[in-house]
Amino acid sequence: MASFLPSRPAPGSPIRVFVVANGHRMGDAYVRWDVRVERTWFFSGWNMVIYLDVQNLTNRENPSGYRYTQDPAFPDNLRPIEGVGFLPTFGFSVEF
Repeated sequence: MASFLPSRPAPGSPIRVFVVANGHRMGDAYVRWDVRVERTWFFSGWNMVIYLDVQNLTNRENPSGYRYTQDPAFPDNLRPIEGVGFLPTFGFSVEF
Protein backbone atom coordinates (compact mmCIF):
# COMPACT_ATOMS: atom_id res chain seq x y z
CA MET A 1 0.00 0.00 0.00
CA ALA A 2 1.25 3.44 -0.88
CA SER A 3 0.94 6.06 1.81
CA PHE A 4 -0.27 9.51 0.93
CA LEU A 5 1.85 12.36 2.31
CA PRO A 6 0.46 15.83 1.62
CA SER A 7 2.97 18.48 0.59
CA ARG A 8 1.39 20.95 3.04
CA PRO A 9 -0.38 20.28 6.32
CA ALA A 10 -4.11 20.81 6.54
CA PRO A 11 -5.17 24.24 7.87
CA GLY A 12 -5.26 24.28 11.64
CA SER A 13 -3.20 21.13 12.06
CA PRO A 14 -0.02 21.26 14.16
CA ILE A 15 3.33 21.55 12.45
CA ARG A 16 6.22 19.63 13.96
CA VAL A 17 9.54 21.41 13.98
CA PHE A 18 12.47 19.19 14.88
CA VAL A 19 15.17 21.50 16.20
CA VAL A 20 17.29 21.62 19.29
CA ALA A 21 15.87 23.93 21.95
CA ASN A 22 17.87 27.17 22.05
CA GLY A 23 19.91 25.94 19.09
CA HIS A 24 19.57 29.11 17.02
CA ARG A 25 21.59 32.25 17.74
CA MET A 26 19.71 35.53 17.69
CA GLY A 27 22.57 37.38 16.05
CA ASP A 28 25.83 38.97 17.03
CA ALA A 29 24.72 42.58 16.57
CA TYR A 30 22.30 42.94 19.52
CA VAL A 31 22.80 46.46 20.87
CA ARG A 32 20.67 48.10 23.54
CA TRP A 33 21.53 50.87 25.98
CA ASP A 34 19.32 51.52 29.01
CA VAL A 35 19.88 54.74 30.99
CA ARG A 36 18.34 55.90 34.25
CA VAL A 37 18.79 59.24 36.01
CA GLU A 38 17.22 59.85 39.40
CA ARG A 39 17.26 62.50 42.06
CA THR A 40 16.36 61.97 45.71
CA TRP A 41 15.25 64.62 48.18
CA PHE A 42 15.35 63.83 51.90
CA PHE A 43 12.74 65.34 54.21
CA SER A 44 12.06 64.65 57.88
CA GLY A 45 10.28 61.29 57.97
CA TRP A 46 9.99 60.78 54.19
CA ASN A 47 11.91 60.87 50.90
CA MET A 48 10.91 61.80 47.37
CA VAL A 49 12.52 60.31 44.25
CA ILE A 50 12.06 61.63 40.69
CA TYR A 51 13.50 59.63 37.80
CA LEU A 52 13.86 59.55 34.04
CA ASP A 53 14.42 56.08 32.58
CA VAL A 54 15.14 55.46 28.89
CA GLN A 55 15.15 51.93 27.49
CA ASN A 56 16.84 51.15 24.17
CA LEU A 57 18.46 54.56 23.83
CA THR A 58 19.93 53.53 20.45
CA ASN A 59 16.38 52.84 19.13
CA ARG A 60 17.70 49.73 17.37
CA GLU A 61 15.19 47.07 16.29
CA ASN A 62 16.61 44.04 18.09
CA PRO A 63 14.78 40.72 17.75
CA SER A 64 13.61 39.34 21.10
CA GLY A 65 12.85 35.93 19.59
CA TYR A 66 11.63 34.11 16.52
CA ARG A 67 8.28 32.68 15.45
CA TYR A 68 7.81 29.85 12.96
CA THR A 69 6.03 30.91 9.77
CA GLN A 70 5.17 29.52 6.35
CA ASP A 71 5.52 32.91 4.71
CA PRO A 72 7.78 32.58 1.63
CA ALA A 73 9.31 35.98 2.41
CA PHE A 74 11.30 34.25 5.18
CA PRO A 75 13.33 31.45 3.53
CA ASP A 76 14.39 29.90 6.86
CA ASN A 77 10.74 29.89 8.09
CA LEU A 78 11.65 32.03 11.10
CA ARG A 79 10.03 35.44 11.49
CA PRO A 80 11.76 37.73 14.03
CA ILE A 81 9.71 39.08 16.94
CA GLU A 82 10.75 42.70 17.35
CA GLY A 83 11.59 43.95 20.82
CA VAL A 84 10.71 47.25 22.41
CA GLY A 85 12.07 50.32 20.67
CA PHE A 86 12.90 53.66 22.28
CA LEU A 87 10.88 53.85 25.51
CA PRO A 88 11.27 56.87 27.82
CA THR A 89 9.64 56.73 31.27
CA PHE A 90 9.28 59.54 33.79
CA GLY A 91 8.08 58.98 37.31
CA PHE A 92 8.32 59.67 41.00
CA SER A 93 7.99 57.80 44.26
CA VAL A 94 7.47 58.78 47.86
CA GLU A 95 9.15 56.72 50.57
CA PHE A 96 8.10 56.76 54.23
